[in-house]
This record gives sequence, C-alpha cells and structure tokens, in this order.
Amino acid sequence: MDRSDVRALIVCILIAGVIWLLRSLTEDATDIIQVPVAYQLQDDQTKLVSAETEYLEVEVNSTGFGILGQRYFKRERAVDVPIDASVYGTGRSALETSRLRSELLRIVGNDRNIVAIRPDSLRFVLSTINQRTIPVMVDFELANPDQNRLKSQLRPTPSEVVLEGPSLILDTMQFVHTEVLTIDGNGEQELTLNLPPGVNASAESVSVSWSTDRLINASITVGITAPKISGVRSISFFPDSVEVGFISAGSMAEAFSPDDFKVVCDTESLIELAESGKQRVALRLEQYPPGLKDLVIEPGRVEFLIIR
Repeated sequence: MDRSDVRALIVCILIAGVIWLLRSLTEDATDIIQVPVAYQLQDDQTKLVSAETEYLEVEVNSTGFGILGQRYFKRERAVDVPIDASVYGTGRSALETSRLRSELLRIVGNDRNIVAIRPDSLRFVLSTINQRTIPVMVDFELANPDQNRLKSQLRPTPSEVVLEGPSLILDTMQFVHTEVLTIDGNGEQELTLNLPPGVNASAESVSVSWSTDRLINASITVGITAPKISGVRSISFFPDSVEVGFISAGSMAEAFSPDDFKVVCDTESLIELAESGKQRVALRLEQYPPGLKDLVIEPGRVEFLIIR
C-alpha cells in the first residue's frame, strides 16, 4: 500500500466518523438539566424560613444537538416560584413541581419533551414577620479559670435588643447570644451579636466591661461548735479550734471572719465513739461562705471529752 492509499484510507475513516457523529447527534437522547429555584414572596410581611430544594432536576428528551446546545451555549436560568402566604399560610407547605412544567419548558426549550421533574414537590416553611425585645447574654470563657474569677456578673450595654424576623424563629429565642469573649485580666470590648439567618436587630453589637480577681489560697482559724446532747453537761475538744483552708478571690479573703464558718461533728458518731472507748471524732463544715473552692479542715479529726 503506497502513501496515496494510506491518505485515502484516513480520509474515508474521518468521513465515516463525521457521518456517525452527525447521525448520533440527530437521534433522540435523554438528558438531565439542573434548573435553579427562585422563590418569589408575594407578601412583605411573610418570610421564607427554609426551603429543602435549591435545584430541580428536569429529565428531557431531545436530539444530541439540542442537548449540546442547552449544556454549553445556553445561560443558566432559574425557575420563578411565586409564593403567596394567603394561599399557603404559615408553617410547612408544599408545591407540586408538575405545576411548573410550562415555565420549565420555556427554560429548557419548547423543542424538548419533559419526561420527569424531581423532586415531585417543593417543600418550604413560611412565617409571618414579627418583633420581640429579647435580653442579651454574653458568652465568655476565662483564660485561666484556676487562677482568676469574675468580680461581678457581665452586664452588656444595651442589655436587650429589638429583633425583627420570622415568628417561628423569634418564638424559640430566650436570649440573643454574643460572640465568645475570652476574659484575661480587666478590660472592655465590643461584641458582635450572633443572629439567626433572616433576623435583624436594633443593634449589631454590645459593649461589655469586666474586672477579674486573682484566686489565692487562704485559711482561717475556726472554733469547733459542740453539739447539745441530752444528759451531757459539756463536751470539750482538743484542740478546740481548727484551720479551715480554701481557695477564694483575693479581694474577698480578708473580709471573712470565723463567724462565717461553722465546724461541727456528727452527734450520733460522737456518742457511739464515746461508748466504744474511742476518743477521736471526724469534723465537717456545716456552714461556709458561697464561692469558695477546695475547702479542707486541718486537723480533720480531734480528741474529745464528754462530761456527764
């Protein structure tokens, strides 16, 4: 086979390929076209809270040329879905996608035949627009919680905001939370409010100031309170006072007095120990100021003497 025969063979193969391609493109074919969904609210006092479907899958029959033209040369166009609250009401609603067939035909092309539309229905949630005044809660974390504590509760300014949005969302909200504030030392900061989608507020941020107190190890000498027992003249403890250790804010530790604490022993245990001949009893704290951590009594057991 000479060179001219090879060229002729290649030309024949190319012609056959072109004929096959043209024939394939003119035959009927099936394709799936994704069409974006544009929800159009007809009422300014109604809000679309959520919608499950963003795209419709439209299965069409067309020629290969038609499918290529749709896929590569036609600009993507959304299907408009008018939503009237007077028709659907509020809450969960659904619209059968078969009702959008004529509009979808204009988008995919009237020369095509729509075989199927998926999903079968568009599901969405509508809610009326409302206003509520809701308090602001500052979300925070201490940088060193084992070493510091807040001197007072965080109070944002403003302390509450007016929210406007879907009633279905506002009715579930007890507070408007801020971004998380990391507290280390003393300071002041502007914090952004974390708002749900579709909700507007009378203020986008709040101002917060704070001061911290360093935690210290402290102790105080407290006398042991003797219980009153019928038939017992007096009870003596040796020693008659103990050291109560605790962790407290530094500014508060010096303000405590022994009267703020009460160290006692269990009355029933005291009698049982005396009858068994034992002379040491365990102590416990019955009263102490709030906010203290890691309280400990030293010594935890003391000797006692009962005089009848």
